[in-house]
Amino acid sequence: MLLVLSIGVNAQKYIPFPTENSQWNIKLSKGDNYTPYSCELLKYVLQGDTIYNGKTYHKLYFNAGTLEKPQYTIKGGLCEINKQIFYHDFSIFKSGYLYNIMQKSNELRNCTKNQLMTVSDEFLLYDFNKTKIGDTLFTTPWGNPILISGIDSVLIQNQYRKRYTCGSLLGEYDYVIEGIGSVKQGLLGAITPMPMCGGYNWEFVCFSQNGESIYKNPDYVDCNSSRSWKDIPYVPFPTENAQWNVFYASSYNDSPMDTTLLQYSLQGDTTINGTVYRKMCRNIGTIANPIYKSVGGLREQDKKIYYYSGYGYTKYIGPIINGSEKLLYDFNKKIGDVVAIDQWRGYTITKIDSVKIGNEYRKRYNDCIIEGIGDVNQGLLSMITDIPTCSMCHFEWHFVCFSQNGESLFKNPIYVDCNSVLKTALSDVKANIPLVKISPNPVKDILVLESLNTDLPCTSVEVMDVMGKSVKSIPISSSLESKLDLSDCNAGIYFVMLKFKDKTELHKIIKI
Repeated sequence: MLLVLSIGVNAQKYIPFPTENSQWNIKLSKGDNYTPYSCELLKYVLQGDTIYNGKTYHKLYFNAGTLEKPQYTIKGGLCEINKQIFYHDFSIFKSGYLYNIMQKSNELRNCTKNQLMTVSDEFLLYDFNKTKIGDTLFTTPWGNPILISGIDSVLIQNQYRKRYTCGSLLGEYDYVIEGIGSVKQGLLGAITPMPMCGGYNWEFVCFSQNGESIYKNPDYVDCNSSRSWKDIPYVPFPTENAQWNVFYASSYNDSPMDTTLLQYSLQGDTTINGTVYRKMCRNIGTIANPIYKSVGGLREQDKKIYYYSGYGYTKYIGPIINGSEKLLYDFNKKIGDVVAIDQWRGYTITKIDSVKIGNEYRKRYNDCIIEGIGDVNQGLLSMITDIPTCSMCHFEWHFVCFSQNGESLFKNPIYVDCNSVLKTALSDVKANIPLVKISPNPVKDILVLESLNTDLPCTSVEVMDVMGKSVKSIPISSSLESKLDLSDCNAGIYFVMLKFKDKTELHKIIKI
């Protein structure tokens, strides 16, 4: 997760360039008006040192192979002196290619090839001493100055790094970050010679250290692929022949948990307040003899999924009345955006990746919300489902399976099959009996945890928001009753996870 803040950039600690075990992945697109564009992922790896003209460089290799079978070719070396990053190219002058381009520059037109090789085999990539807007961050080999138009900070893995917004006199722009370099054109994009025919474009994809991704271009699917989100077609929500199965459990007054499989399916169209929805129905019968209860309507507009919840049903799917429309999902959002569900609930998007379902890739948010399916953690409607407010109530929702045209497309691996609430690893028959009573619910400040089983004491408690992010984690005493202070938590929906010796227990609460 990246967070940009306007802080004192001059006072923050400088982050030097890496010297070992680092990799920059760059997407290269090439083609012209007569041939289609082709793309490849360029992988530059920093490994080992070398000495050239008495100066020590960190060797930069080009990996022409794969992750499993790399094929390294030396490209050049990086050297940092007084916050200035220099690059020495060990190969480009051998062909005389850059010489031919540089001869077209007015400054270098009268230079011989040997002279150019003597004075220009090392380039200043970046100068992180610059502190003023309008300063030249560096100059390209063909004399094009890159000017600083803005300076701010970006938070990367608990460290603030200075970031420059910069551009050229030609109107091009880029972003350069301490310890990484360009996060638009890529490490060497600004000094890479442009061919005199055809179209070439370099785009930064990812920077990693010690095998871990440190900074990824959010426009791309993952670090080790040239696939961008625009290359992956959006997968809309289904309009018919789709079913979501959800595990639902509830208990009242310390009674054993009552579990059932909720089956939601789309059954034709309905018009509500002049708007057309796909009718969402719940099967209150059996798989062999379904009886459909109309529970709401689903519609999609501009990659936003809306759900109209209502009351009243018949066997033949009667009209929906006395309801309201809520936003279920918004697939236009980007990392850092906050998606509000209602006055109680919301979540921040901290991660976007993709998951392969069938033969196509679908965008996935925060590891749990998938295009064309919805929440594969709690289930399609759980985010907007009202929670009873009685202090002795306990409720759980878990996604089981999504199917289309009778075929299972995505199943929760912890369940045996799509149409079962049985889990793959069955536990003690007492596992569904609550071990702790939580009250009051809703809670304003203090939550009381009362143990119902003295033989199995609770060891710790963790409070998480609706997306599973931990907001409070504390040890818990072995006494029969403990208190948890939630006065510093914002109003909303939370989950309280209680940890025991060999199991966990999850409770859903409302903080008011």
